[in-house]
Amino acid sequence: MRKYFLLSVVTLLSATNVMAEALNSSVQVNAKVEYVTDMTCTPLNFGTIYLKSGNSESTLDLYGMTTTGNIVEVDGASIGQCNFNPVYDEDGEPDTPNYMLSGVDSDMGSVILHSGAEDTIYIDNIRVHGDGKIYAKLTIEGDVPAQSYSGSFSITVLQ
Repeated sequence: MRKYFLLSVVTLLSATNVMAEALNSSVQVNAKVEYVTDMTCTPLNFGTIYLKSGNSESTLDLYGMTTTGNIVEVDGASIGQCNFNPVYDEDGEPDTPNYMLSGVDSDMGSVILHSGAEDTIYIDNIRVHGDGKIYAKLTIEGDVPAQSYSGSFSITVLQ
């Protein structure tokens, strides 16, 4: 009986070792390096915006200088302009270049402008045209304090 017990223990131990397996794989690694040339851009300037007191949400879109809400007047607004080689379509019209923005809130797709107080102004719908012109839409939430607001973002144009 003892002989059969030892035989069964040896059989179990050898069967356990046979059932163990090891996994092995190789991982492919890739990297691509691109060179960039510095470019300069003029400020995206929304100027001085005159609002009615107790305003509701209002917007100023630099593309067409259109406004909504309680904006009474805008003074000194101008689009941004970057110096890169223009990108044109087959008809000779400025075409949208391939570009990346950084410094933009990934959840909202916007740049929050800061004043030191609660942030209630932001830009979104940022567009870079093939001729280097930059447009965006400024949104002013209701009852904003009268003060200066500022922010920034970076553009990388891939050509």
